[in-house]
Amino acid sequence: MKSTVFVLLAGLATSINTIEGRAHHAGHVKRGCHAVNGTVRCPRPRPVDGAGVDLSVSVKSGPNYTPVGEGLKMLQNYEGSAFFDGFEFFTASDPTHGQVDYVADTSLAYVNSAGNVILQTYNSSDVDWNRKSIRMTSKEPFQKGQLLVIDFNHMPTGCGNWPAFWTVGANWPTQGEIDIIEGVNNQVNNQYTLHTTAGCTSTPIGEMTGKQLLTNCDATVNGNTGCGTLDSNATTFGAPINKLGGAVVATQFDDSGITIHFFPRGSVPKDLLAGAPRPSTWGIPTASFSSSTCASSYFGDQTIVINNTLGGDWAAAVFGQDPVCAAKGSASEYIRTGNFDEAYWDLNYIRTYALE
Repeated sequence: MKSTVFVLLAGLATSINTIEGRAHHAGHVKRGCHAVNGTVRCPRPRPVDGAGVDLSVSVKSGPNYTPVGEGLKMLQNYEGSAFFDGFEFFTASDPTHGQVDYVADTSLAYVNSAGNVILQTYNSSDVDWNRKSIRMTSKEPFQKGQLLVIDFNHMPTGCGNWPAFWTVGANWPTQGEIDIIEGVNNQVNNQYTLHTTAGCTSTPIGEMTGKQLLTNCDATVNGNTGCGTLDSNATTFGAPINKLGGAVVATQFDDSGITIHFFPRGSVPKDLLAGAPRPSTWGIPTASFSSSTCASSYFGDQTIVINNTLGGDWAAAVFGQDPVCAAKGSASEYIRTGNFDEAYWDLNYIRTYALE
């Protein structure tokens, strides 16, 4: 997550339709729930991939599991209630100065009836100033020699939101940061970014499909923009990826560097769906950062983080540059009074695998 002012990405949406005005419910209701004869019901379909695989079934059991050959050894599987065994709530003040209070609130962080993990920003129509939200951090680290995979059905989207799935080392930026899913407001292109100490520059490992942005990863220059790659696909973030049913994103950290593959729902490799990933078969990555110009020593053990902040150093800074958001007035006022029904993560799982 960035911590100072950012330049506006060229990929910010200018035509995404968003819900105007205030939410019309009197109080906070869990995402997907509604009242029937005075009883709150929360029906949600079991998540399926475009190939028809039921993602709520254990990856190595059930009628949809088909062995695909030797895959990587799974180290950690954070899904369902096990997610909350492996992750803990972050409740300190937001380091990126967002208009949020991070809370440990089981009405905002829970497992729904489909077995999915929901991490939700408070969606009542009015708040005094800060809006409650969720930031979760892993107990076990992501390390060199591992593959990190997230499978999500929905991510926070809309004006004021700054969702991110990322990893960070101790004593930032000394041990580095890897931003895997990140963007703001109505952005539609995902951004992949590294933040390090001085001396690390971004060079792709061969071909990649994303567009390289700044190449200096030093967090102390360029307003801590870092060295980034913008996804060339304008359906990889926010409302468009939610419409597709989410994605599976895999980050590999090995001797060659850091490689990221983004697979929208319906294009996820069968080996990854079956829980036996074989990265060598996935083709050209979306983003990559070569160790030849940014050595692995810039990255210590990484804590996995998933969160949604509001406003802050990035989303508020470019709020008025998005025409849809600009029409709502100031970022701070919209965050206080606006509609945040779409501000939630819906996760099938987060997993780590050993590369050897």
